[in-house]
Amino acid sequence: MPDYIPARDAEFDAFQSSFMTKVFPKLATYGIPAGDYSLLSAFRVTWVNAWDKAKDKDMRTRADVRAKIDARKAYEFELRKFINAWIMFNPKVSNADKEMLGIKVKDKEPTPVPPEYVLGLTPPNIVTDFSQRNQITIQFDTKPKDIAGIKIWFRIGTGSWQWLADDTKSPYVHSIGDGTALAVEYKAQWYDRKGRVGPFSEVANCIVNP
Repeated sequence: MPDYIPARDAEFDAFQSSFMTKVFPKLATYGIPAGDYSLLSAFRVTWVNAWDKAKDKDMRTRADVRAKIDARKAYEFELRKFINAWIMFNPKVSNADKEMLGIKVKDKEPTPVPPEYVLGLTPPNIVTDFSQRNQITIQFDTKPKDIAGIKIWFRIGTGSWQWLADDTKSPYVHSIGDGTALAVEYKAQWYDRKGRVGPFSEVANCIVNP
């Protein structure tokens, strides 16, 4: 899950301000001790004061910047601790509540991939290395997002195409040959998690060395 706390100071300040404002009236509802909120608020005051000085690029000093860095480090640590303790795993806090507080909720179920997605992908680019005897090494692209893997097909000479393998990471090594030189062709296509296949790549030609 992406980090819910922004990296940039200005965005962090907006996040913490919104969070602290919205969570305060919910303390009793969520069962959060007022003392824990007060402790976090003390770190917030230090951050706000340090940020007010450091964000003024024309007037700030090195000491102001250092104070801001230290204040954020301390406040962010306590903020994460508070959220982990009282928000993330609290059964009284719904996913809708978390979204309201600015905390992204990871989908329990992945977003379905439409059937036409794999059909619209650029076919994989395959490159063959046939420098080794009785062996073809097939290099292919990194699989795209939401794709399960690659289907590799081959044929000898002008024979029928045959399925060779499903793979997920390049390269694939094909051991082939009977001691004679063979003309072999390869092609490939992406497939998704439901087994739906995309268009074929261009055919790669090679010679198996005996």
